[in-house]
Amino acid sequence: KGGSATGSEGSSGAKEGGVAGVAGVDTNKDYVANEVERQVSAISGTNVSYPEVMRASAVEGRVEAQFVVNEQGRVETGTFKVLNSTNEAFTQAVRDALSRMRFRPAQIGKTNVAQVVQQAFVFNLNK
Repeated sequence: KGGSATGSEGSSGAKEGGVAGVAGVDTNKDYVANEVERQVSAISGTNVSYPEVMRASAVEGRVEAQFVVNEQGRVETGTFKVLNSTNEAFTQAVRDALSRMRFRPAQIGKTNVAQVVQQAFVFNLNK
């Protein structure tokens, strides 16, 4: 069994190449949780594989990460930042899983927008 994930709001940022949307909605902006009407929510892929070397050593850990979920509900992998991690092996497991993660995108009105997400990935062994 892999790690589990919980999310919360992140910081603001800017991105290039958005599409014009509803009046007052800037689709070139990466919004934070309190700026959207519907926050990003996980659909699939957020269970991260437990690194085998850490499992064999009976080591548990945690990665707190920040990334942008775009208007299509996919992680923009280039935005991945580690806020805190107990071990690089756990960080790499999260990084490897990012492209498989799917989210329901954030919305303002009926317009999908990108959102900065902070999420904790917890790696616990079933003892």
